[in-house]
Parts: sequence; structure tokens; C-alpha cells
Amino acid sequence: MKTPWRIKPLQKDFIEQAVAINQKFLRIGAMVVVVVGLFHMMRAFLFTTMELTTLNDQIYFGFYLFSFVCGVIFLILEYCVKLSLKMRYRMYMISSVLILYCHMTFNIYNLYHRGISSCLVIIIAMAFFCGLTMLKPISTLVNLGCSYLIFLMHLIVVSYWSQIVAFSVVACLCMLIYLNRYRYLCLEITQMKRLDGMRQELTDVKRDFRLSTEQYALIQEKGKYITFEWDIREDWIRFSKEWNEVFGEPEDIPDFSKYINSLRVISDSLKSDLIQCLENVKSGINFQKYELLLPTQSGKSEWFELRVVTQVNTQGVPAFGIGMLSNITDQKQKISQLEQEIHMDLFAGVLNKAAIESYGQRKIKELPNGKILAILILDMDDFKGINDRFGHPVGDYVLKEVAKIMRQKAPVGARVGRIGGDEFIVLFLTDCLEEFCVYARKLIDMVLHIEWNGACIGASCSIGISAADSCEWDYAKLYQTADSALYRAKRKGKHQICCQIENCRQDRVQPECITV
Repeated sequence: MKTPWRIKPLQKDFIEQAVAINQKFLRIGAMVVVVVGLFHMMRAFLFTTMELTTLNDQIYFGFYLFSFVCGVIFLILEYCVKLSLKMRYRMYMISSVLILYCHMTFNIYNLYHRGISSCLVIIIAMAFFCGLTMLKPISTLVNLGCSYLIFLMHLIVVSYWSQIVAFSVVACLCMLIYLNRYRYLCLEITQMKRLDGMRQELTDVKRDFRLSTEQYALIQEKGKYITFEWDIREDWIRFSKEWNEVFGEPEDIPDFSKYINSLRVISDSLKSDLIQCLENVKSGINFQKYELLLPTQSGKSEWFELRVVTQVNTQGVPAFGIGMLSNITDQKQKISQLEQEIHMDLFAGVLNKAAIESYGQRKIKELPNGKILAILILDMDDFKGINDRFGHPVGDYVLKEVAKIMRQKAPVGARVGRIGGDEFIVLFLTDCLEEFCVYARKLIDMVLHIEWNGACIGASCSIGISAADSCEWDYAKLYQTADSALYRAKRKGKHQICCQIENCRQDRVQPECITV
């Protein structure tokens, strides 16, 4: 029996699926590139009186001009030129690779010009390349590996040793996500071919044809599926024996439409999806696929993939719905785990900078009336002194303990992230700042009492707090305000909290929070 990794989809089928996947994301990406490039070029001319005086300005302008031109060319080819399927696939492949290497080049420049703090675009580009687009394995893995090695060499040159491991982990996660996506696409193509073949056989028989026990066994030979046949005219469904083993329900169910509506263990939305599936079979839709969360007789709800094909009679009228259920709970959990890991700072066990910033940008745009988005930035005081006195292993231990304290003591619903180095951030959607200020006081006190081998290390931190109560504010300004408050805390002697809340109405903040 072939393992899923050895299943090779037909080349034409893979290209068709890959083109369908790539088309959606690359069209959106090209439009974004055009708009962003045009915006930055206009800003350069309008606000610098058409003088790009420095080499840095000229390089940035050149990058945006190049991106804009490439985006325009892509959109012209996409919408105005009729290309064959293979040519379209090649265009998407070249575009995806170009995006990856352009952002890699731009990040290498930023690495020497701005330092590691501005080098997140290459990670986002790698995630886009592996997580959204779909190319053949040799193209994806070779280009991902090359971009990783090139950027890694520059990280080594500029001696950002602390970031090399993190960047390598992200690259490995991107590769794993792509391999899983490719694997399931191969399975999907193979299963669709199998179902199409089954449907072709069924269309050649009479209307009263029934699947025999031997044929059920043949269908299940490649995996543990629950197969079924639904008679449209009689509204009668017959399942394979696995249905009873998994769900504890009878294998033959008359009045199946009424049976679904009478179920109390599934949600109304799930009932609606199943009824819609039956209606689609009646209307002659050839193929359907759903992902369903179903309660099993073990008491646990598990994910199943439902695939249904429509069988027509000799007059071409839909007569039967033939399909199978396969358990995909393990697949869903693995994908969910990989998606979660790519958003985590693996060293500290909290959200990484990209993930926490994305959360903040989304929340401030969706800020409900009557709510405020509070932000807390924590920075360790004289952290270099801890590394010098006790060594870097102790310094790493302190950072992990700080992250652990911040997670455990955070208010319910708060998001904790690490910006970089010894700087952490917390975002909290709330009604007022009182609970957030109490949380900040706990952090100040608990960080002071961190011990190593029973002895107090003497670590301390400073905290800046701010808040916004209107979606008119953007995340960048909210962050800048909290950072200014943190800077004030440092100037006042460190080991304290400062709030800067001029961007939030005073009646939304308790007086004791203002005077922290």
C-alpha cells in the first residue's frame, strides 16, 4: 500500500489545482503591490519636492518602482492576455519566485541599514511562498532553500547569532507547511479521480443498481472510509458497516431528510449544510466536498471530510448520491499546530512580533463602541548586567521566567508577545485600565523576585502603558505612545510604570490608573 507521500498526482490535474490556488492569491498580491508602490512613489514626489537626495531614498524608491512595474505587468498578462494552462502556471511560478527573491534582497539591504528589527518581510514572504501559493516540490524546496541560505549567510556576516536559530526554525516550519499542503492536494486529486471513476461505472448501469458488498470493499481498499448511497426518489440511505461502528446509528435510514432535521446532537448550521448537500445532489451537481464536525458514539466530536458524487440514470436524471466520509481529525490538528507554531516566539513561548502586531492592527480597526484597546510594553532594566554577572544561560532563564509570569498573570483575553530581545508587549481589549494597571504592578513586583538556584538575581523592569478608545487611531501610533511612556519610566529612574493616555477619554480611565 502506497503511503500518501508517494502518491503522485497526474501532472495536468496538479497544474489545474495549482493554477486555481495561485490565481486567487497572486491577483490580490499584485493589486496590493501596485497600490503600495504607487502610494510610496507619490509620497516621495509630493513630500520631498521631487528630490531623492540620499542613496537610501533612491534605493527605496527603486524598490517600490520595480515592484509597481512588476505588479502592473502581472495584471496586464493576467487580465488582457489569453494564456494556456501551462503558460499561466509558469507565469505564477515566476511571479512567486520573484516575490520571494525581491523581498529577500530588500531585507538584506535592511539588515545592513536598519538592523534585524526591520527584517520581518523575508519571513512573511517565505510564509506566503509556502503557505498560500502552490508549486511543484522541486521548485518550492529549491527556491526556499536558496533564499534561506543566502539570507543566513548575511545574518552570519553581521553576527546576528541570536536570530539565526529563530530564522532557521521559521524556514523549517514553512517547509513543513508546504509539504503537508502538497500531500493533501495529492490525496485530494487521487480521491477525486477515484470518485470520478466510480461515478463513471455507476452511470453505465440501470437505475435500480445497488452497490454490492464486494464493491464496497474495493472502495475501502485504500483507506478506512464510511461509504454510502442515497436514493433520491425513495429518500433512503444505506451506509457501510463502519457508520454503525463510529456513530452507533443504523446502516439503513428511511426518510433521510426528515432524519437529519430531527437530529438534536448537531447544530442548525450543520443541518443546513447537509440539507443543502442533498438539494445539490437532486439538482445534478456532479461533485461536492464538505468538512463536518460530527459527534461520535465515543462522546467526542471529530472532523470528517464528506465527498459526494451524483449518479444519473439512463435518461440523465439524478438518481443517487454516492459518497464517502473520512476522518480528518489528525490532519486538522497537525495543520492547526503548525499554523500556531509559525506565530509563536519559540524561545519565550509567547506570540512573536509579527503575530502580536497583526493582532493589534486587526483589533484597533474592529474596536467596538464602549471598549478600549490597552497596550503594555515591558522592558528589562540593565539586562546586559545580568548577562555579564551571571552568564547568558541565566539571562535566557530570566527572559523565559518573565514571559511565563506575563502569560500566567495576564487578564483573561489578553495577548502576550515578544517584540525582541528583552522587550515584551501585552494587548488587552477591556472597558477600563484599572485591571491592566493592577496587572502591571504585579509584573513589576514579581520580576523583582525572580530567583536562580534559590538566590534573588536582582532583575527589574520598566513598563509603559497606553490605550485607544477609537478605531480612528492606528496601531503604530498606539505603540508609539506606549513606547514614549516606557521611555519616561526609564528616565525617571527605571523599575516603575508610566501611563500616557492622552489619546483616550479621561472618563474611560480610573483615576488611580493615571497616577501609577
